[in-house]
Amino acid sequence: MTEKNTFYNMLKSNAQNRPDAVAIVYDTMKVTYAKFFEDVTKKALHFQKYDGKRIAIFGPASYRWIVNMFGAIVAGRDLVLIDFFLPHDSRVDLLKKTEVAIR
Repeated sequence: MTEKNTFYNMLKSNAQNRPDAVAIVYDTMKVTYAKFFEDVTKKALHFQKYDGKRIAIFGPASYRWIVNMFGAIVAGRDLVLIDFFLPHDSRVDLLKKTEVAIR
């Protein structure tokens, strides 16, 4: 995460200036800017440990999915979003086409 990462700076600014304001509303869940920034930053640090440049995310829509998506962006990784409802073979084919390492 660098100072040039303007998305990171926006999240950090909102967490500092409006920590208790609601950043995410998902179903019946409400998450503040402070909590969202904390979760995204932790995920970004986790993603920075990976050798690969690209991260693929697929799964049902959830708060965790949102954090993973923004964590990958803040970590400076290329992001591939894959439709959870695609058949397994189609998902694997997309991973290969986008050169995401399968682990």
